[in-house]
Formats: sequence, C-alpha cells, structure tokens
Amino acid sequence: MYNDDMTIGSWAALRGRCTARHTVNDEDCVEFSFRSGAQTLELAFDAETLETFVRLGATALREMRELRAEPD
Repeated sequence: MYNDDMTIGSWAALRGRCTARHTVNDEDCVEFSFRSGAQTLELAFDAETLETFVRLGATALREMRELRAEPD
C-alpha cells in the first residue's frame, strides 16, 4: 500500500515569517527545519532527492515571478 521511498499523510503551508535552517548530517543526508512559534516542520533529503527538489523549486519560483510580472 505504501511506497518505501515516502510515507506521509500531512501538508503544510509555509510563509516568509517562519525561520528556516538546514543541517548536513553526512554526504547523503540533509535536514531542513521550518519553525513558526511552537509549530515545526522537518524534511530530510538524500542528495538525489534534494537535487530534484532544488531544480523543481527553481522552476516554480521562476513561474511565480513571471506571473507577478504580467500586467493586470
């Protein structure tokens, strides 16, 4: 039923006011921690997944900026 590569049943909305930190644990594991008040979201990536996430994030950011630049 579940994929061994990811098991989760939640979502989060992050805004600019939350603090963000990262910790490189070893050559193939980095953790990101996002905190706002008492709420914390932690994500851990291996190098391959982080590369995909960064690439997709850069594409998404570019698309968001293009939408902002479009005239009303």
